Amino acid sequence: PSPPPPPPPPPSQQRQPHWVNCGRSGRCDEDGKWAEPAERHEVRCCSDSDLGNDWRKNPGCSVWAESDAQSMGGCNSRKTLLEAEAICSDAGVRLCTAEELQSDCSKSTGCGFDKELVWSSDS
Repeated sequence: PSPPPPPPPPPSQQRQPHWVNCGRSGRCDEDGKWAEPAERHEVRCCSDSDLGNDWRKNPGCSVWAESDAQSMGGCNSRKTLLEAEAICSDAGVRLCTAEELQSDCSKSTGCGFDKELVWSSDS
């Protein structure tokens, strides 16, 4: 008998496009779009709990966000999806959802990313 097929790769390694969204509504030269995982975009992370320090909770949002937390190693620009997921995961947080980005929950968190397309967790 032939060996069983290999297990599917973890979700983060699948070549599925993810949504990238402007860091702050109306500030980017281009609209949000589906981006291939190998493309390079900016990284902002979200947390469902208050981590203190510089983590910011914007009005109308239920999450705290950050662009340059010490736990993230400072600003992270031009990263692939896999790198972005690892930066947030290693900091004990997650990529923001497209809805959180579109609701400006990560705006004004540093690095000048309000004018850049930022990775989201939406695929």
